[in-house]
Amino acid sequence: AAGAESNDVAMREVARRMRARDAMITTFDSLGPDDTVGAAGQALIRTTQGEFPVLDAQGRLLGLLTRNDIFRESAEGHASRRVAEVMATDIPSVGLATGLESVFDAMYRQNAPAVAVVREGGYLIGYITRENLGELMVLQGRRGR
Repeated sequence: AAGAESNDVAMREVARRMRARDAMITTFDSLGPDDTVGAAGQALIRTTQGEFPVLDAQGRLLGLLTRNDIFRESAEGHASRRVAEVMATDIPSVGLATGLESVFDAMYRQNAPAVAVVREGGYLIGYITRENLGELMVLQGRRGR
């Protein structure tokens, strides 16, 4: 327990020095709300993404579809379902200058698969996952030593 607490303290210390812009994924494929789960499955195969932002025609975030959502729906024979019927819509969003500590808090408080980084008007410019936060913390932790 003491080791886990020590790791949490170390992660938060690194996070205090960084912003959302330092951790966000900026190169990604997105889906539209009318795309099917089958189409999302094809995107899953051709990319390394585990999450797919679902955007409206103007580029505003509507939700997020995860690898697990795609697997579940496909296994249940729902490949023709619209992404809008399956996606998570309660995705927290932050601005570029938001501290990573606040990103951590938003992600864990809402048990969200990711946090969206948006500009004014809700236009998606990137997103942050638990996985890439962990990778960043490992890399930054090693630099700090």
